[in-house]
Amino acid sequence: MKTIKKYLSRGGKCFLFAAIAACGLMGCSKHSSESKSIAEESEIKTLGATNLSDLVSDFKIVPLETSDSIIIGRISSIKKRGDALFLVSDNRLLKFSLSGNFVGELIHKGPGPDEVMDIADYEARGNDAYILAPGKLIVKNHITGEKIKEMPMPDYVSWGRLRDTDSGLLVIAQHPEEGQNSILLIDVDAGEVKSEFFPASKNWGLSNGMELVELGDGKYIHQYGQSADLAVITPTTQSVDSIQLVNSSDAIGADEYSERSKQLHSSNDLGLTTYHGLTATGSNLFWMGIGADGMTLYLYDKNTKSTIAVPGNELKDDLSWADNIMENMMIGVLAFNESDDNAFISHLDPAMLKDAVEGKSLKFEEAYEVLDKVGEDANPLIVFLEFKPIKN
Repeated sequence: MKTIKKYLSRGGKCFLFAAIAACGLMGCSKHSSESKSIAEESEIKTLGATNLSDLVSDFKIVPLETSDSIIIGRISSIKKRGDALFLVSDNRLLKFSLSGNFVGELIHKGPGPDEVMDIADYEARGNDAYILAPGKLIVKNHITGEKIKEMPMPDYVSWGRLRDTDSGLLVIAQHPEEGQNSILLIDVDAGEVKSEFFPASKNWGLSNGMELVELGDGKYIHQYGQSADLAVITPTTQSVDSIQLVNSSDAIGADEYSERSKQLHSSNDLGLTTYHGLTATGSNLFWMGIGADGMTLYLYDKNTKSTIAVPGNELKDDLSWADNIMENMMIGVLAFNESDDNAFISHLDPAMLKDAVEGKSLKFEEAYEVLDKVGEDANPLIVFLEFKPIKN
């Protein structure tokens, strides 16, 4: 296997869904520590008719600052890190305060000397922001905007997923020459890639459509496409294991997903259950399953290792009053909406939310008061949802 030094010396460019939370008194059971899946199908508590608001412990709406110089278009990613929000909108990586005030632009997509061709992913820790771009990693001080350093990356890293860990920056990227996937640990202080390791399975493909999600206990997971199979990455031991998201008998596996996807135009034609929108907070994992019986929303509690499920036709969204859960931004179409605390983050169009809640009896009435001060042409509203814990 080629080493990372060889790549650098060659002169290369060196929808979730949020589900629902809360069993409260419903007594979800804990799955076995020897399980080969995140959620044991036989131990998942499936809820009946459910109001979204009854599962939520805290709900807050924060308008993003709107001005002629800062107009937000399509949001493709939101991350809360510390006391700041980082989001990618169209061609820019932007920073806002938790109260929605615009702080600044960290980087812009383009051909210029201070721009990048693509924003593959980004992270933040302390005052530093890490931006993964084709062929390089850029480190900036997100307080001052100053560029601290730029590190060359292997030439095959045209896109990837980035995650800060105690062992260093964790990067995953497809590796065309090796026929599998490269996982890198980067020592930013030393300005070098300190190790490179691979999953055991050569058939394991990493998805550009899913985040690198923190499972807990120093482990991180990444989903293969929309299959039930996950890679479990442990940076401290530089090991990669396999686990299933749900060990359902009708869940599609990674190999079958890969084979069928080559022949079909849509994953909805696969005939088995696919899983979408794997998303995390500090305490929960969220995802959505789509199968023959329709859509199901899942919530996994990292602390109790318990899971609840809510069939889509049983869920009434009485927070955004969206008719179609598939298009409901309140509970997270985004797979890239991650928080370092226990709040699930999403965004809403102010005009749509105003229209939806007009004349309704609102359980979290104070949260909606900001709508009186926000124009219909304003930038998106950021929504923070905290779900009730799932008890054993």
